[in-house]
Amino acid sequence: MYFEIKRRTLFSMKLYLLSVAPHGYPTAQRRRKKQKKKKKKEEEEKEEEEEKEEEEEEEEEEEEEEEEEEEEEEEEEEEEEEEEEEEEEEEEEEEEEEEEEEEEEEEEEEEEEEEEEEEEEEEEEEEEEEEEEEEEEEEEEEEEEEEEEEEEEEEEEEEEEEEEEEEEEEEEEEEEEEEEEEEEEEEEEEEEEEEEEEEEEEEEEEEEEEEEEEEEEEEEEEEEEEEEEEEEEEEEEEEEEEEEEEEEEEEEEEEEEEEEEEEEEEEEEEEEEEEEEEEEEEEEEEEEEEEEEEEEEEEEEEEEEEEEEEEEEEEEEEEEEEEEEEEEEEEEEEEEEEEEEEEEEEEEEEEEEEEEEEEEEEEEEEEEEEEEEEEEEEEEEEEEEEEEEKKKKKTMYIK
Repeated sequence: MYFEIKRRTLFSMKLYLLSVAPHGYPTAQRRRKKQKKKKKKEEEEKEEEEEKEEEEEEEEEEEEEEEEEEEEEEEEEEEEEEEEEEEEEEEEEEEEEEEEEEEEEEEEEEEEEEEEEEEEEEEEEEEEEEEEEEEEEEEEEEEEEEEEEEEEEEEEEEEEEEEEEEEEEEEEEEEEEEEEEEEEEEEEEEEEEEEEEEEEEEEEEEEEEEEEEEEEEEEEEEEEEEEEEEEEEEEEEEEEEEEEEEEEEEEEEEEEEEEEEEEEEEEEEEEEEEEEEEEEEEEEEEEEEEEEEEEEEEEEEEEEEEEEEEEEEEEEEEEEEEEEEEEEEEEEEEEEEEEEEEEEEEEEEEEEEEEEEEEEEEEEEEEEEEEEEEEEEEEEEEEEEEEEEKKKKKTMYIK
């Protein structure tokens, strides 16, 4: 445009000079010089004005770039703050896990101490039983000695009587000897029966001890199964949290890509002012797609919550069935032994406390999930507000 204006002005000046004076006339030459000087001044002034306009446009562009850089810096600061918050949350979770591990170790130590005490008590009981058996054997030996002494006394008396009446007593002695033999045999039989009864009692006691040990082993196995189930639940929760974090990272990457696309679209709008309407339509379509994506994400979250609730209900039903089976076994044991009933009642109370603790932990986890969902919703709202502000800035810039 500048060169065309210059060309036209020169051409018009030439025509004017040709019309005013003939060639070679000095006055005409002076006028031409003056007109040339005026033209130069006018051209210089125009060039200066154009340069000023260009400088002003450059300044405006620089200001816009500075504003964009400031916005980018603010966004980066916000992202850094979010990352710091996430790191703090992770540290808190690690501390909680360490505390839980310490508590579990303390519980294991207590259980080991209890087992050692029980073993010591059993050993003491066995020693007492052995002492009782030794005492019984000593009593039996004393009884045998007394019987022998009595027999000796009887024999002495019989010898005296035999000296007086040898003939008669010979027959009687024979009879008495037979009777004594029979009595001795009877006594021996009675002693054998007593020994057999004692052996039977000992066997019964051993069987009772074995039954008690088997019951304790069964209880320990049940407790180990419950602990394994709890560990599996914790692993599943950790896997779900990792999946959620991966999904959040993917969403953030998608958002960054969308922001880059929007910046490119803004540059295209500045360069191609004629295609503003088409770009606006594309932006509207993108907004609709984002809204649809948000709706889909909300639906997926609702489905995940429903699945978690169903899993919790199934776990509760399984726990109830296990409790019913334990109660039936406890009733049978109560009918057989009263002492075991008291121990079982104590174990039931401990199980109830554990169930209450598990319920409290589940409630805390649900509250944490709700808080995370609320934070996600707030982040989405903030992003929508930022997009609206960008759109407003675009419209203002276009105007």
